[in-house]
Amino acid sequence: MNKLIIILDGASDSGFNTPLKLANIPNLNFLAKNGKCGLMDVINKDIAPESDEAMISLLGFNVKKVYTGRGILEALGSKIKVKNKVYLRANFASLNEDGSIKNIEAPPSKKEILKIKKEFKKLDILFIHTIGYRGVLIINTKSPKVTPSHPGYELKENFLTTAIPLKNKKLYPKFSKPLEKAAIETSKIINQITLLSKFLLKDKVILTRGASNKLPKLKPLKNFILIADMPVELAIGKLCKMKVMKKPKSLIKLSRIVLKNIKNHNIYIEIKGPDSFAHQGNKMGKIKAIEKIDKEFISKIKDLKNTIIYITCDHSTPCNLKAHSNDPVPVLIYGKGKDNCPAFNEIDCKNGSLERFHGKNLLTLL
Repeated sequence: MNKLIIILDGASDSGFNTPLKLANIPNLNFLAKNGKCGLMDVINKDIAPESDEAMISLLGFNVKKVYTGRGILEALGSKIKVKNKVYLRANFASLNEDGSIKNIEAPPSKKEILKIKKEFKKLDILFIHTIGYRGVLIINTKSPKVTPSHPGYELKENFLTTAIPLKNKKLYPKFSKPLEKAAIETSKIINQITLLSKFLLKDKVILTRGASNKLPKLKPLKNFILIADMPVELAIGKLCKMKVMKKPKSLIKLSRIVLKNIKNHNIYIEIKGPDSFAHQGNKMGKIKAIEKIDKEFISKIKDLKNTIIYITCDHSTPCNLKAHSNDPVPVLIYGKGKDNCPAFNEIDCKNGSLERFHGKNLLTLL
């Protein structure tokens, strides 16, 4: 039987009355009642994972060993030719008058993008805007072993980062530090980027993280289609030799693509929506986003035959933190027995027969 893996980006939360528990999701609950459920630590109990780290783990890889940083994946997924340089994920953030961060996800104007490109080019720094508040920075140094200037992330182990709770904290851009002698020049340029972007943009700053200079070595996954829309996901799909398809904005159109292709392929889908509202601390918005996925997508695919359906989240994004957390995420697997779990949420799935397991074991469970 083919596999349909559905990742609900950031839909998981913390506490008792979570958005998944409060949402009207009859189709997800139907699959939970008629499937097997459990909880999953996407990487481990110490890391609040980024989406690329999570995806690599959920596809069955040991992320600690193979992950090489986010920047180069952002570049590859944005169709930027990767060379022997250091790549950084860049975020635009708006600033208060005292230099503290007002909005950590503040999209730049076209004028601001052009100004940054022009002035950075003079310093041999290449900036490429990708989506919304995101971009890629390319610098001519050798070592990516530096700490991030983005205050929402902390380097944990090798190139793995963990998210840091942001709510009710006064945040400032961080000073990047070298972690080896060869990285002194890299951190120097990153700190230069911070200062220059503040000067050029006046009320914004560029934050960096995920310094990297090598692509991860990922084994091919046979007969897989990836349907996604973010650069890092597209890059990972490409590295795994998946057939990569751009995700349509319409969830109904997405269901049609799945129904058309599932008979001959395994499919991995990343669905955005809930995560964005969670980062804003908007619990009601997150609930509505989950309900929309259930109504417009899950309802269309829940009756698939000869298919094992995996549904989970790539990480928890609690609304009270406005950031990713290390909380375990709920999992349901439909099409291979059932354990009578009453509903798909963090509380009910805790008692499912799958119990609690690690993300890299997801595809081997059945």
